[in-house]
Amino acid sequence: MHNVFLILKREYLTRVKKKSFIVMTLLGPLLIGLFYAAIIWISVSDMGKDKRQIVAVSDKSGMFTDKLDSLSMVDFLYTDESYDSLKADLEKGDIDGILLIPEMKNGNTENVQYITKKSASLTERSAIDQTITNRLFEVRLNERGLNKKMIDSLKTNVSVINPILNKDKLEEGGAEVKSGVGFLSSIIIYMFILIFGVQVMRGVTEEKSNRIVEILVSSVKPFQLMLGKIFGIALVGLTQFIIWILLSSTIIAIATSFMGGEAMAAQHVADAGSHTSNTINILGQFSALPLTKIIIGFLFYFTGGFLLYSSLFAAIGSAVDNDTETQQFMLPVTIPLVFALMIASNAVFKDPNGSIAVWSSMIPFTSPIVMMVRIPFDVSWGEILLSMFILSVTFVIIVWLASKIYRIGILMYGKKANYKELLKWMMSKS
Repeated sequence: MHNVFLILKREYLTRVKKKSFIVMTLLGPLLIGLFYAAIIWISVSDMGKDKRQIVAVSDKSGMFTDKLDSLSMVDFLYTDESYDSLKADLEKGDIDGILLIPEMKNGNTENVQYITKKSASLTERSAIDQTITNRLFEVRLNERGLNKKMIDSLKTNVSVINPILNKDKLEEGGAEVKSGVGFLSSIIIYMFILIFGVQVMRGVTEEKSNRIVEILVSSVKPFQLMLGKIFGIALVGLTQFIIWILLSSTIIAIATSFMGGEAMAAQHVADAGSHTSNTINILGQFSALPLTKIIIGFLFYFTGGFLLYSSLFAAIGSAVDNDTETQQFMLPVTIPLVFALMIASNAVFKDPNGSIAVWSSMIPFTSPIVMMVRIPFDVSWGEILLSMFILSVTFVIIVWLASKIYRIGILMYGKKANYKELLKWMMSKS
């Protein structure tokens, strides 16, 4: 273990002292902060500006004049001007759009045109579509002697909540928050495994091509060298990840306070009435999350998933002489990760306790991602511990097999390895 620690220390210190590590560690949060500041600046600079669109309405049907519902960002200007005159006004910028409504037969609205100099946003088009539809609906009701206000009064909004029965107590369901927390956790694990797993592979390949490894294996066993490298890069990744979180949070907080904090606060106050109930609901969903399971699960699968896959990446790096040759071995390693993300984003969201979700959270190559999406839905400790046990046992087996490839591969030059060759190395006893 002493040799493993020495390799770990060497790997960690060598990488964290590199200029590229320092630059990326500082540049990442800075870019996030600048991006967030730009969003705030654009939002604040747009506040209070008159962004309302003036749309001239030429209504040949006579059903919509002075009858269209007002929109939050559109003012309708009803006019009898000719189309050519309206086009000239649009070209000069006196109006922002022309709504041409032809004579309608049998309520056909297919020929309604909304003419603008630039493409209208989907939100704007949808709003205009809806206000025309609402007016046409009202006309049809009047033709049949029905009262729109009476029909509107009969409509009601039903909000179905999904409390969970737990030991004779009803708890918040909170499927939206649970899905968000689970999927965010799985994305972080996925990105960490890929980014730093590839670093392990490239580090091994680089040392092999530079013949540094020949000096190292004269002092330590190949197995110890592989473990030290894996754990060292894992610590590098964790260090960078923690710094990113701390710096990003600090920069975002500073950007928020210096760029429109008061304006944003005023906007929140103005919208407080409409959002209070939603905020209380979301807070209630967060309080219902199984935080202990989520924290323990994230730490375990974050570490376990990386160690499992980095062992495979280390084996690949030892079997090749350059980065180009790694492509043939990368696909079988990365497919389970992509497959796990697909399962997490589809099957688990639809049914977190379905057979596909359950089995995928037990298979060690997919469990780090799939189980993290399931845990917020309060998976039993029995399932979590079983999944962790399977992942741990698989890690030991994979490390043992990968070390056999590593032991032979790091000292083999000039010969292009293939799957048959790797299998032979794994089966070797010497």
